[in-house]
Order: sequence, then structure tokens, then C-alpha cells
Amino acid sequence: MIANQKETIDKIKEQFDFLANLATKNSNISIEPIFIKISTYNREMGHWIIKQLIAKEGTPHNASLTGKLIISDPTVISERLDLLLQSIIKRINEAA
Repeated sequence: MIANQKETIDKIKEQFDFLANLATKNSNISIEPIFIKISTYNREMGHWIIKQLIAKEGTPHNASLTGKLIISDPTVISERLDLLLQSIIKRINEAA
């Protein structure tokens, strides 16, 4: 399965910014379902994608994708929500 192919994961990490832009823009190429499948079947990569998305100054579309990734694997929802919560707390502390 693509979610666990090391070579594919490495390429996604190398080209993440480009792929994330495709996922968040109104484009004919839909990367979002691929990110969701990877996050569902590869826990570590799902966490990594979420961290990358929340580390950026996001758009509302990023928020939608991030939410979908968080709930894509019910066994790790609390871990992924914690990633989001920690990011929010960090931004609040930086702004204060």
C-alpha cells in the first residue's frame, strides 16, 4: 500500500510544500484524498503531515484538511488533537 512505501513517503516529504499547495487550492488535481489515506494507514506519516500543515500560516482550506486528517484514524484522534492544541497554545504564548 502506498501509505507504507518508504520511497513514496520520502518523495511526499521532499515535495510536501508543492503537494500541500495543490491540496489547498481549487485545482483539478486532488491531493487531499491521498493525504487522508496516508494518514489513515500510516500513523507516523499522518502525524507528520498534520504537523507540517499546522506549522504554516494556514488558510481555511488548510484547517479543513487538517481536521479531516485528525479524524482519519480513530485510534489516534486524541494524539492528533493534542498536536493541534499544542500548536494553538504555542501561537497564543507567542502573541502574548
